[in-house]
Amino acid sequence: MAAPVHTDPVALVRSIWSAYASGGVDAVAALVDHDVEWVPLSEGHAVPPDRMFGEAGRERASRLSATAHRFEAHGECVLAHGSLRTFRESGFVDVQPSWVYFFRGGRLVRCVGYRTREDALRAIAEFSATGG
Repeated sequence: MAAPVHTDPVALVRSIWSAYASGGVDAVAALVDHDVEWVPLSEGHAVPPDRMFGEAGRERASRLSATAHRFEAHGECVLAHGSLRTFRESGFVDVQPSWVYFFRGGRLVRCVGYRTREDALRAIAEFSATGG
């Protein structure tokens, strides 16, 4: 099944975050196509859908509190900047990462977590320079 074309990528990204807040990874999985590539901040590389949305994804999400504070359109990309709290045995770690949602022809094809907004903006520039 082909991913739906979205005329407003920012609206889709906002709906992904809303779905995550209300229903976790299961709600996100129901909203996006199965062939979207996901690169979680903690992984640094693409993870298969079953690791993102299966038991491993639910387990990872149970240790996280993620919030997007701002959404920005950048051509065929949407940058979500926010905060991420990771709970550990000895407490928690807070970071302020950015997530970039990459679109091609209105279809979400990839989401990548970046440690800084500057890293995210560089990735957007590279994606735009190569024509996505």
